[in-house]
Amino acid sequence: MSSSLAAEIIQLELDDALPVWRHTIFMRLFTILAIICIPVYITSVYVCIKEGIWFMAVFDSLAYGLLLFVLFYPNLSDSVRYLFGCYLSFLIGAGFLVVLEPSGAGFFWLFAFPPLTSILLGEKSAITAQIVNVVFLLGLGVAYHLQWLDWPVMEHFSTVIWYVVVINFIVTCAIVTQSTSYLLGKLSQSLQSTIASRQATVIGLAKLAEYRDNDTGAHLIRMQQYANMLAKQRLEDEQVPEELTDAFIQEISLSSILHDIGKVGIADHILLKPGRLTPEEFEHIKSHPVIGAKVIDSLLKYAPQCEFLLMAEILLAVTMKNGMAAVILKVLKVNQFRCQQELWH
Repeated sequence: MSSSLAAEIIQLELDDALPVWRHTIFMRLFTILAIICIPVYITSVYVCIKEGIWFMAVFDSLAYGLLLFVLFYPNLSDSVRYLFGCYLSFLIGAGFLVVLEPSGAGFFWLFAFPPLTSILLGEKSAITAQIVNVVFLLGLGVAYHLQWLDWPVMEHFSTVIWYVVVINFIVTCAIVTQSTSYLLGKLSQSLQSTIASRQATVIGLAKLAEYRDNDTGAHLIRMQQYANMLAKQRLEDEQVPEELTDAFIQEISLSSILHDIGKVGIADHILLKPGRLTPEEFEHIKSHPVIGAKVIDSLLKYAPQCEFLLMAEILLAVTMKNGMAAVILKVLKVNQFRCQQELWH
């Protein structure tokens, strides 16, 4: 049983943390953008209508509507949501450059397009975004040169100057985008290392408990499977807490096996007793969650903000009163895991 414990434990996928991080960044960034754009959108549409530029008013309305759609439409997958969000930046920049002629606002949105794509969709998509920018800007220069579009009223402004500006823009944007991709790669490696460390810690503690009692290993795996199945079943309810993500399910599945690590502190003559326990022995063996909580608490002194250890500590605290199955059910019925703190009192 000992040799198979690590293999049977449901482990966290090494790339789980980065999608969660990307989702958080996307929601915060685009929510702030949606709020900030409210007065900008209202004033822009007002000016456009007043000046009779109806197509620009329609364009602004479509762009802001797409922003709200990307943020709040519930049936979009994260990848599709990110794709819409990134190319919304491109469309706004392209619209400004075509309608309002070469301006700082248009270049700003186009400049943000590849780095944002790198953050949300990855390095390969960021390269595609840079190519899209290059093709559009070079094509726009051709359109100006062939007089399909009018050059802005600026002295000495010409096709040559346009391409000089475009080349500098492309090079600078590429530097920023590649730097962003490199830093994200390092972040991904760091997150993978953190997840691997969590798994190693849990498996190590679980094996300590298993060495004391051969039955414990199978019990730990069963409880982990229960936690995993209950959490996935909770996802099918009509009102699912926002915190109940795939990453959360894997973490609660993994941390659930820590509920019996306190057995390492129970005397052998009680833990391994073949017959019925006396009332005194039964009371003593029920203290193993307290011992486990002390172990987790000692680890938290070195990592007080570690969500994984905090989750394990709360699970152990509630186990003292209710038993592990009740803990899992209780956790999955609240909106936020931190609400479990109330069970300490």
